[in-house]
Amino acid sequence: MSNSSIISNLGPEDLIVMMLVFIITSCSIRFGLKRKLHNDWNKNLLKKERLSLNSPLDRHYFRHMIMARTLTLPLFIATLVASWYGGIFGVTEISYNTGIYCFLTQGIFWYISYIIFALFVVKTISKYAPYTFPDMIHELFGKRSSYLSSIFNFFNVLPIAYTLSLGLLIHTIFGLNLYLSTIIGSFCIITYTIKGGMLADVYSDLIHFIVMCSSVLLVVVFAYYYLGDFSTLHQKLPSHYFTLQSDQSISSIFMWLFIALSTLVNPSFYQKCFATNSYKITRTGIFISIIIWMIFDCCTVLGGMYAKLYYDSLYSSGEYFSSINAHSSMYLIMALDILPPGLKGFFIAGILATIISTLDSNLLISSNTLCFDIIDKRYRSIRLQRISIILVALLAICLSFIFNGSVKQVWKHIGSLTSGSLTVPVFFGLIHPHILKDNQFIITVLSSFVLMLVLPFFLNIEKIFIGILTGIIFTIIFILVNKLNSK
Repeated sequence: MSNSSIISNLGPEDLIVMMLVFIITSCSIRFGLKRKLHNDWNKNLLKKERLSLNSPLDRHYFRHMIMARTLTLPLFIATLVASWYGGIFGVTEISYNTGIYCFLTQGIFWYISYIIFALFVVKTISKYAPYTFPDMIHELFGKRSSYLSSIFNFFNVLPIAYTLSLGLLIHTIFGLNLYLSTIIGSFCIITYTIKGGMLADVYSDLIHFIVMCSSVLLVVVFAYYYLGDFSTLHQKLPSHYFTLQSDQSISSIFMWLFIALSTLVNPSFYQKCFATNSYKITRTGIFISIIIWMIFDCCTVLGGMYAKLYYDSLYSSGEYFSSINAHSSMYLIMALDILPPGLKGFFIAGILATIISTLDSNLLISSNTLCFDIIDKRYRSIRLQRISIILVALLAICLSFIFNGSVKQVWKHIGSLTSGSLTVPVFFGLIHPHILKDNQFIITVLSSFVLMLVLPFFLNIEKIFIGILTGIIFTIIFILVNKLNSK
């Protein structure tokens, strides 16, 4: 099936199912927006709040950015799982090309970072009352460090990969131009994100969580039935698909390990934690989420491998397939060929849920970073906050065009620069607040960033290795200097 015929392949049952999912999601958002959070403000204030709730603007931020700290355990798990897994085409692209290597780099490495976060970070951040990640950096290092980190994390959480993923989905289904598809999809998300803030995000994620997990499981079940069991995969796919290293280099493997550690400096992950009122809820929710992510990753990795098997069978039979990026969209093509009527629509709704749940969350957080952390507080306003959502969406769309359909390349380049610059000093600061002075943090981060940009032109080495090593060296030097000066 070519991408131009996908929409015609959907029956009325599929359209009805998709509409039902949309209606249920809309009802969930409306229910969330009607919650009277102001009744919970006093009891959900932590011991040390950075803002007063006396003014309408402060109350707006308290509700809009951290849901008045009323995020319960079930909602925390649902929104964390859903909003942290938007790059499904990136994962299936990697598993399509490399097999179970994908489970190592996009699964196990990330579980390690989640465990580190739960064990070493959660209790530390609970001592403060931050509204955003840069707000927390202000507590750990200083005002100038906070401003610098806000710039880095604006690009870290800028939803480039997810606007691209949504564009790929619309392009593959309707046959529209990729760039037009990306623009249409992104502006649909803007409509409810502007009004609802984190409440709309969380309550839409509740439905997205259920639909996305069910849909990827359905694909594996039907692929197993129609394309063959797991032994068929082993027989027909290249042998390197079943080794953890695959055909990739050792340096590539370790690159993904360090990219996974970007969890420690990712504002999206922190923002969900800031919205709870107890570190016990946060820690328990992360551990439960890891189990769910494991199941989800098994389904997406197997789905990507089945997509490769499916593509090979089309190629050998002489059928023609045309797409801007077959590696990214073959998973979708395969699923819509093997699923029965009704479930095709449910699957498309699941893929949409997977992408949108991360796109709207990152869109919200990056706009908050712009209007709350970067722009001077004298100019803060509700109107500016809403305008910033539109500006962030436009920037993400423009930057997504640079990567020409590859979500993997977005992760590799943007993730390397941001996590390579911030991970080491931030982690040390979380373990021991004020271990670096304000200027020392800035020097460490900027040195790592500049060397990651320059040295790859002269050395054949992944930029993230340069950033992590530079961060370790500068951090250790400054720690020793501070200890000598304190004597």
